[in-house]
Amino acid sequence: MEREIKFRGKRTDNGEWTYGNLFVGENGKTWILSGNNLSHFNGIWSLGCGVCEEVIPETIGQYIQLKDKNDTEIYEGDLLQIDDDDPVEVRYEETYASFGFFRMGWSFLHYFHEYIEPRECEVVGNIYDYEL
Repeated sequence: MEREIKFRGKRTDNGEWTYGNLFVGENGKTWILSGNNLSHFNGIWSLGCGVCEEVIPETIGQYIQLKDKNDTEIYEGDLLQIDDDDPVEVRYEETYASFGFFRMGWSFLHYFHEYIEPRECEVVGNIYDYEL
């Protein structure tokens, strides 16, 4: 598989963003392992010497495999400037198992390539750090 599957989330200790593999414990705590230190041996996962940081679950967003006009990775929860109006929010649509974008006042989610090309928009923030 050639897709890069990764997540981001805000750390519980300092509120900074961290990026990498997502782990959810049975106790409900959530971590992101940053770096390429995850390995698999005979059915057992090893964290090796990676940095595992606890994150706030509500801030977790998945990388959607697209980049904006500045070559910035686009994540679920990002705000994109696509026109002169307020930014749109990147959301996941479960019914169609797809990422798209939404703006208040719209009646449904629009999808990339159908409404705008990713390289024509710009990441201007995210729903956790930016207020409209």
